[in-house]
Amino acid sequence: MTKRIALTIYASTEQAAALRVLDEHGELEPAIGELLTRAVDGVTRPMSWERAWVTQVFGPAWQGRMEADPTSHWLERPRRDLAPYGRE
Repeated sequence: MTKRIALTIYASTEQAAALRVLDEHGELEPAIGELLTRAVDGVTRPMSWERAWVTQVFGPAWQGRMEADPTSHWLERPRRDLAPYGRE
């Protein structure tokens, strides 16, 4: 089972309203959860369409903090030798 952590996110009412339209029921949690999933896919999957989106938003420097995932030939993970990136 994946360990979960709690995050506190502060957003303006305008930001929250814009994100609510992404969910068919107007809920924030599913919309933010989907955005997190897509961002993680972009970080961990080099050939995914999300990689270009994450790189466009954050620039390419973060890619140097990644390494090949030994459990999969098509995934990357945060480098274990760089704290705090390799924390689980």
